[in-house]
Amino acid sequence: MISSYIGIESGNRTNVIFLLLLAFLVSVMVGPVFSGRLPINDYRSLEPLRKVMTIIQKDYVDSQASDTRELVFGAIRGMLKTLDDPYTRFLDPETYREMKIETNGAFGGLGIVIGVRDGQLTIISPISGTPADRAGIRPGDRIVAVEGENLKDVSLQDAIKLLKGPEGTTISFQVAREGKRDPIPFTLTREVIKIQSVAHEMAPNKVGYLRISQFIETTASDVEKSLEQLVTAGAKAIVLDLRNNPGGLLEAAVRVSELFLSSGTVVSVQARDGRKVEYTSSGTRFPSLPMMVMVNRGSASASEIVAGALRDNGRAMLAGEKTYGKGCVQSVIPIDDEAAVAITTAWYFTPAGDCIHDRGILPDLTLLDDQVLAESTANEKEQISGQPGGLKDETGSGRRLNGPVGGAKAGTAAGAIADSADKDSAAHSIISRSDISLQRVLEMMNAHLLLSSSEKTGRRKFAEAPASNRDESR
Repeated sequence: MISSYIGIESGNRTNVIFLLLLAFLVSVMVGPVFSGRLPINDYRSLEPLRKVMTIIQKDYVDSQASDTRELVFGAIRGMLKTLDDPYTRFLDPETYREMKIETNGAFGGLGIVIGVRDGQLTIISPISGTPADRAGIRPGDRIVAVEGENLKDVSLQDAIKLLKGPEGTTISFQVAREGKRDPIPFTLTREVIKIQSVAHEMAPNKVGYLRISQFIETTASDVEKSLEQLVTAGAKAIVLDLRNNPGGLLEAAVRVSELFLSSGTVVSVQARDGRKVEYTSSGTRFPSLPMMVMVNRGSASASEIVAGALRDNGRAMLAGEKTYGKGCVQSVIPIDDEAAVAITTAWYFTPAGDCIHDRGILPDLTLLDDQVLAESTANEKEQISGQPGGLKDETGSGRRLNGPVGGAKAGTAAGAIADSADKDSAAHSIISRSDISLQRVLEMMNAHLLLSSSEKTGRRKFAEAPASNRDESR
């Protein structure tokens, strides 16, 4: 069986997006990889490999180090390394077993998605509610040392082995952070990470808030249930939060997009032969509910597919930061009952035809990272963002949320939303007053609903007015 997955960079783990220890399988068949026999010249080129293995097994001084299976695994690693592709790697039995378990949404670790970017082990995103998240780990942090060991020349998979461990054990490491001169030390206790893929809550003024932390097998059905509950409770608009979402299953991303799109292309995938396969939507569940989508630099792969699909189809505006930029698909191909290889087999493109790999997606409205804002003075905030509160119109495109929301101004709604969120905190509200970016987006959605309501009321009054009172001028 061949499966394809997309996930955040590891760096998803080799730029391979790994959720400390999480690789994302995607239940999408990509077609036979080996459609014929190797040419005879290719068989002959393997002869040196056979000879070297024979020499090692016959003459190498340490007979315990010449296990045939381990020699083959080593040769496979070497072959994949020559491709110079951070996402292509060998999955030994232990790693492959963990991958299959983790795809179900539970695994042991720190709760971080890591990858290699620019040759450095980089945090793609922390998972909400995990040790890494609680400790203040940020997207873009670079792990420079673990237990005092410098990671400069350590491979991604070796680094993962250093970071993982039994539940309840502690680990110390240091991260380099942009804007900080010295590395920042952390000591965390490992936990069993159980991912709640979807969470929702009704914000004031009938704005539904929906957060997706990762795309796993149950995500699409959970999103549909959450939307049904929000709409039943009277939601008039939706804020979809994809921040710090490292990606996951391609099928889940497509199905979530279909919930909001009545038609149109969701994503297209181009394989080695140049052919493109389009995933199109025929969904009819929530095609007209006004919405905004929140993204940041921790939004990658599958979450970028959803964001790109909704924006390119004119369904939603994007607010936040430029996304991570992972636009390739890996196929996980078993080589026996225990091990597999993950190789890059395709690129994906947004409905507008954009390849976002290493580029990311620019939002329509830039909302600076709350932690960055918290460390800046009020003057610095306005200088950086152009507006108080870190809000910046990035495109000037006038994109609409099925209505005129692009010009919404900051007012008092955010304060009301924040106060309400504080009151709900005892009940474990997922809408935080300290989340400045979210407060701004909720405020804009509220302004949009108020404006839409006023327009409808005006039209209704005009329609009901006596003919003699109507303005008949041309």
